[in-house]
Amino acid sequence: MSDSEIKPGLLVSLCYRLDRSDIYQKTKAFFYNFLENPRSAWRWWVDGTMIFLVLGSIFLFVLGIRYPLPDWADDFEYVAVSVFILEYLLRFWLTSNMHNTIIDEYENAELVGYQFEPGKVLLKAFREKFSYILSPLGIIDLLAIVPSYRPLRILRFFLLFRLFKLFRYVNSVNTFVSVLREKRIELGILALFISFIILSSSTAIYIFETQEAGGEITSYFDAIYWSIVTISTVGYGDITPATNEGRVVALALIIAGIVVISFLTSIIVSGFTRKIDELHRIRALSLIHRRKDWIILFGYGRLGHAVVGHLKPQIKKRLLILDNREANVEIAREQGYIALQFDAKKANELKAIMEGSEIAIGLCLTGDDIANVFAALAIQRIAPNAKVFARVNDPAHTEIIKSSGVDYIFSSADVVAEIAAEYIGQPVAFAAIQGIISRDSNFEIDTIIVREGCDVESHKLGDLSFSGFNLRCLGVVTAVNSSNNHRAISIKNNYFYFNPPGEFKLGCGDMLVVLGHEDNVTRFRDHLVSGKGVLIS
Repeated sequence: MSDSEIKPGLLVSLCYRLDRSDIYQKTKAFFYNFLENPRSAWRWWVDGTMIFLVLGSIFLFVLGIRYPLPDWADDFEYVAVSVFILEYLLRFWLTSNMHNTIIDEYENAELVGYQFEPGKVLLKAFREKFSYILSPLGIIDLLAIVPSYRPLRILRFFLLFRLFKLFRYVNSVNTFVSVLREKRIELGILALFISFIILSSSTAIYIFETQEAGGEITSYFDAIYWSIVTISTVGYGDITPATNEGRVVALALIIAGIVVISFLTSIIVSGFTRKIDELHRIRALSLIHRRKDWIILFGYGRLGHAVVGHLKPQIKKRLLILDNREANVEIAREQGYIALQFDAKKANELKAIMEGSEIAIGLCLTGDDIANVFAALAIQRIAPNAKVFARVNDPAHTEIIKSSGVDYIFSSADVVAEIAAEYIGQPVAFAAIQGIISRDSNFEIDTIIVREGCDVESHKLGDLSFSGFNLRCLGVVTAVNSSNNHRAISIKNNYFYFNPPGEFKLGCGDMLVVLGHEDNVTRFRDHLVSGKGVLIS
């Protein structure tokens, strides 16, 4: 069909219609996320299903060589091939957008003023489509379908090419291939060295181990076979040198084999070492996109360690640790957390990491106030509704961090100062709190109920001798909403008054929330029931 036979108006109009079609765009985006997008929530299920079909069909193929297969084996093959055909067609469709190519060429022709040639444009668009068919993975996908043609049994051999489909679905295989690709220069030099050794040793053994000299080498192929088996340190023993000269060649080849394997191992290991961080990153991104409510912690220093150590196990599953120091990231990974090396000042990268996921809480705990500001701004940009906590290292930067939109700001110096002041003013309460934090089982926070008829009923809270029992009253839970200006927290049908003043009046049924040693709590409760020694005399 010539260019004149193709109506450019109809072709371009159809392309513009496809470009404006929401159904077409959404359908193509859906299948792209389903098959191509590595961050799609469906990707794990798609890869797992395809791996199962590939391995299952090959297993049945191998099993059918020696044993009769059950009736459902043919049905399994039909299902597998149908899925492979559908996948092949979808990948062909997703390879490029023909209508975009045609629209671009048409608009360029209108802009520059040259004649639009639909035939050449269609050829260019089809060439982009056929790039998938001629690609290595496209050829493998096609060969995975060919064996389904039963009349030609010879084509069943191509079923083994389905194994190569695993390159697409198994990340570790792709990583190994990428390592080989990156190390192709080193591997090429090593291959030349191995070829030289094999050629030299094969020639030498072929000369020395003739049948006339009592050797077992009957052809040059035997010599090459023996050299490869020997240099690989396998040593089957089916061909052994009989002459002294042949044994010298064998000794030299064994030593060369050890050297070659050492070099090969070091090349591969060095390549994988450089890929380890990439593997961790791929795994982390895969896990990130399976959840929606992440807690992001910037900075895994001493403060970060302390915060994480006090989180509940179910909360730790939602924790993502980001730190710019590789050592801290390695420590977090060894402790079983999802961690990535990340510079908080590069806020734009956070959007790429969290694409498709949501941030519930952000903890900016680095030792750099500027980094905390950048981290807070990045979180606010991605998740405006997230709660952000920020650490202030220099009090002079407090206003700057406040302006970044954080919800809570705290200073390590202020916390230490308050602890010191509490210790000076209330050493007993400080010891109790320290005991709870350090998980000392002798310290506890408990409730004591004011029973009807108790001596403390209708008394003020300040009349109770908490200090005489080395206790600290943290608050009172009561059913009465006091008319005083005490700050109350509503708890179902009750109210909790935190650290109420001494004028707080107690009533029947009120619960005292006390902190201290468990023995002292028990003594105070017993004295409260008996009505002795509880009130200040």
